[in-house]
Amino acid sequence: MNRSRVQTALDKLKYDWQNFTVSDFIQHIMGIKQRPITLLGVQLDVSGLCISTTSADYIFYDVQRHHTFQLHAILHETAHLVMGHRPYKLSVDNIGQLREILLHINMRSRTIYQDPLMNEEEDEAEYFAFLAHRAIAQSQRQKDAAITDVSEDTFMPPFTGSFRHDS
Repeated sequence: MNRSRVQTALDKLKYDWQNFTVSDFIQHIMGIKQRPITLLGVQLDVSGLCISTTSADYIFYDVQRHHTFQLHAILHETAHLVMGHRPYKLSVDNIGQLREILLHINMRSRTIYQDPLMNEEEDEAEYFAFLAHRAIAQSQRQKDAAITDVSEDTFMPPFTGSFRHDS
């Protein structure tokens, strides 16, 4: 796996991680890709899957998992779109044909690790998700540490009255 390629792809997004929400991030990616992306929470045997049709991309994530794992799956599957990985393509353009899509999900989940290129793409997507999680966490820490009004003593207890130290 080429880590610098993944870092470069993440940097090229020019995304403001301080304002991260899943919907804002997906909207940002849709603007870059100029394609609709639909997030679909369903019950899966895998944590997530990205499927492309001729007119849209679909990111499936397992609703039975903890929200932290759901976020990771969404970031991971988005990485496949951002990194230009071979999407799993279907010839459907109607989300009403979910039965066919879910059939392909199960088929792909059984074959994914038999293909060396798929393993490389999965490693890149995992690293992308890791870097995105790190960017989100760093931005949140920066937000939490920002002092907006230095006249407020937010780091000290509210001392009211005299302070006495007994030796």
